[in-house]
Amino acid sequence: MARSKTITPDALKTLGPERLADVLAEACRSDTALRRKVEMLLAAREGGGKLEQALAKRIAALARSHKFLDWREVPSLAAELAALREGLVAELGVSNPRAAMEQLWRLLGIAQATFGRVDDSNGTIGDEFHAAAEELGALLVKVADLDRCGFAERLHAALASDDYGVFARIIETGAAGLGEDGRARLRELLKAEIAALPPRHEEESWREYGWPRARLSHHLAALADAERDVDAYIEAVVLGAREHLDAAFVAERLLAAGRPEEALAWVERDGRARGPYDLTLAGLRIAALDALGRPAEAQALRWQAFEQTLSSSHLRDHLKRLPDFDDFEVERQAISHAMTFPDVLTALSFLTNWPAFEAAAALVHARLPELDGRHYETLGRAAEHLAEKWPAAATLLYRALVLSVLERGFSKGYKYAVRDLSSAAAAAKRLPPDSGIPDHAAFVASLKAAHGRKYGFWTLTTGAEGPAG
Repeated sequence: MARSKTITPDALKTLGPERLADVLAEACRSDTALRRKVEMLLAAREGGGKLEQALAKRIAALARSHKFLDWREVPSLAAELAALREGLVAELGVSNPRAAMEQLWRLLGIAQATFGRVDDSNGTIGDEFHAAAEELGALLVKVADLDRCGFAERLHAALASDDYGVFARIIETGAAGLGEDGRARLRELLKAEIAALPPRHEEESWREYGWPRARLSHHLAALADAERDVDAYIEAVVLGAREHLDAAFVAERLLAAGRPEEALAWVERDGRARGPYDLTLAGLRIAALDALGRPAEAQALRWQAFEQTLSSSHLRDHLKRLPDFDDFEVERQAISHAMTFPDVLTALSFLTNWPAFEAAAALVHARLPELDGRHYETLGRAAEHLAEKWPAAATLLYRALVLSVLERGFSKGYKYAVRDLSSAAAAAKRLPPDSGIPDHAAFVASLKAAHGRKYGFWTLTTGAEGPAG
């Protein structure tokens, strides 16, 4: 039976309450998640106390469970956690925010044990618990007469064993609810804990000393972000001895705060500055130089960023700031640079996307042996763009894709290789007499000579290339 497209709230109303109740009761017998949701709604009608008891009972049942859940069972648990969150926030949170807060806290308390018995490789369960933490943080502002300093102390204690970063999410969304007093108390506790750690030294154990310091620094930084306090963020980074790792994050916040000179100084402290060219750091330097009124230096950095990485965005930004008519010559220089760029795949991708198709075709002819057919997306996309006006280059690319599959004996890729062989045949029909490459029949003959025993491939070519014989 075809699925109805008329199942809307208005259409369902026409069935009447008795018929709908029968259908819903029947569905609840086979759908656990739906049954839980209906039970929650029924409990809500009986009053907040009944709803709180029902939700607490479900959380307790989840806490007692020790059964391991594989990936097939994860959606069911995720649906139940989502229903619990909905009941706690949308239902209980309206009538009794304090009770909802306490039950959300209990729900977060089972996260650690739940992660230990669930295959959460795709992060579904983690997302549910993190969402619950964020909702708890947002709910704090609705809790009348909340002991904010007391809650800060409670949160600090939970953070000590928060291996999955669940309770940490409360810092981000609960800043307003914690209030100035609560935030100050949490900061005081975190600073005291980080001060009690041994001084940092180069040979320290990451697990024993490095990670605790980094964790506390992260919490302090999150608190500073919640307060939009750049100086507090910097203090958190310094206390965590992370200046060399988090310098870019500091620079971003200083730029947003209108302090470009300090931002530029922090960029220079980033440990990545000593490694491969980093576009994030380059972008921060450029933004700082522009803000400081140093356009010539910013332009030089844009060109350097392009030279080092073939970043099209940096090249476009560079070109649009040039005097009239200068951009054409600089663009020509950029394309010439791309032709000799060490990473030929990056070069081909840049020339295809810019677009500079004639240069891309020339690159294919000049550096074909460097083009690895395993990079299907880059070569395939370039071939599609070149097929109409530069059929020789497109043919070479399609052939490279076919050869890569056959030379590796990658049987799962045979159907794609057959498709590329067909595309190569179509492109080869437009080869000029002086193309300098073998025609399609000669290429197929060479394939059969080298890979004639790959019968799975040749069987698939019937109809695309004619009989395999």
